[in-house]
Amino acid sequence: MNLKHSDHYPFRSEAAKRRYLERYGERAAAWPVPSEERSVNTSFGRTFVRVSGRSGTQPVIMLPGIGSPGLLFAPNVVSLSQHFQTFAVDNIHDFGRSVETRPVTGADDFATWLDEVCTGLNLGDSVNFLGLSYGGWIAARYALRFPGRVRRLVLLAPAGTVAPIPWGFIWRGILCLIPFRFFLKNFIDWISTADATDQRAQRLIAQVTDDTYLAQRSFKHRRIIEFLK
Repeated sequence: MNLKHSDHYPFRSEAAKRRYLERYGERAAAWPVPSEERSVNTSFGRTFVRVSGRSGTQPVIMLPGIGSPGLLFAPNVVSLSQHFQTFAVDNIHDFGRSVETRPVTGADDFATWLDEVCTGLNLGDSVNFLGLSYGGWIAARYALRFPGRVRRLVLLAPAGTVAPIPWGFIWRGILCLIPFRFFLKNFIDWISTADATDQRAQRLIAQVTDDTYLAQRSFKHRRIIEFLK
């Protein structure tokens, strides 16, 4: 069943949509390598993908953590795109420019969605996957469902995949549901473990915090799918 939605869906309002897309455009303009924007239609909605690197090299699908679009990989794409063709995905059912039109209800739906993205991008059956946190969980579930399409699987701190979710993560994450920047900044500081004297890391943390806080206030609420089970 497809979702019925307004012209500004999945945003709270037209003003919220405008604010978020303006910020998104600013971050996209700072993407450090040449890129191409693609839109892939799937049975769960339109998926936005940013493609960098040389065509014909090994493809890498990059799946960000929860609350972040594919732009999160900006610090990594310079080195990766020298050796691979990179595909930074805005996950369906999350913040970014992908638009969910059919509800994602669980791990199987995420795997089906990702398989349709790979097919829509004409990536064949030898694809590398790089997943961070929640994106790592999605990539792992995909590999279990479609092992024949996976060449290499790289999981960075995958959520609920190789180790139980610690309670410190859970209660800090729950506090992030309260729309105050303080709780979000506290959570991102905690998971990053960055040195307080590392100015580059602190700038990145501040940027991710600001962008995620804006997204929280711009998008309609969506429930987190399954990985805490």
